[in-house]
Amino acid sequence: MTHDFEDDHRPLRDRIYGDATAGRDGRRGLATIALAVSVFLLVAAVSARQLTAPGPARSILESGIALTTEIEQVIAEDHDALRQLVESNNSAVFTIPDYPLDVVLTRDEILKSTDAQLRETVLARSSGLVYAHGLDAFDRTGNQSFGQLSTQRLLEFGVGQFSQETHRRANVLSVVFLLATAAAACFVVASREGWGRSRALGLATILGAVPGILIVGLVWLAVGRMGGGDPFVADLRQVVQTALLAPLRNYLAVFILGALLAALGVAMAMIDARLEAPAGGAVETDEAI
Repeated sequence: MTHDFEDDHRPLRDRIYGDATAGRDGRRGLATIALAVSVFLLVAAVSARQLTAPGPARSILESGIALTTEIEQVIAEDHDALRQLVESNNSAVFTIPDYPLDVVLTRDEILKSTDAQLRETVLARSSGLVYAHGLDAFDRTGNQSFGQLSTQRLLEFGVGQFSQETHRRANVLSVVFLLATAAAACFVVASREGWGRSRALGLATILGAVPGILIVGLVWLAVGRMGGGDPFVADLRQVVQTALLAPLRNYLAVFILGALLAALGVAMAMIDARLEAPAGGAVETDEAI
């Protein structure tokens, strides 16, 4: 079977090399897409890892638990009753009857603490329980269900995600997606030449960052419109939006890195082309940006 060059109106170079380069262009596109997806997932995993690390997670947990349990009201109502219970009982440790977490308090902590000090102690130990056990920490009976879609249930569910187990999973996923990103980047580099490698890496990084920025930004805006003037929901909004700032910053940083890589590739390719071009001659590059 022969190819009819006379009926093919493409330029000679395209007629000779077009079929041979089509497969290479397809592999380049797949490599770029694979890198973009890997970058998106890597940043998501790293953001989850950051948020669920013990320090940041327990800080967020304390804010969420304070809203979920209405700890100030509980202590204001139960502190005097707890003091009376301690004075009439020889037990060494006690729990707060109306509190959904099994926080253990000593006799001295109940008798000698002010309401503010007791609140701080209870929140610190509550965050430790939830971080260690997740949602199970809220379940004293073993029969608790989160099927009821109340604000408190949703908040407890969200708070329960900031756990040690979630942090371990985020660590594993971060390593997996880091390896996937490195492999995809190698394929991108291998499929390009010269400064086209930098341009391609930058473009793929930008493509991976933009969906993350849009998704996290839209969620941040949606959360900000929830609940109207309800003070409880306003506090909840603040906790959620504060948590969302970490992935938003990460995706923005990756976007800037991608833009710098792409700009570097374009700038250096132009400089090289000018240096290599004959005096007064026009420069034509074969590889598209």
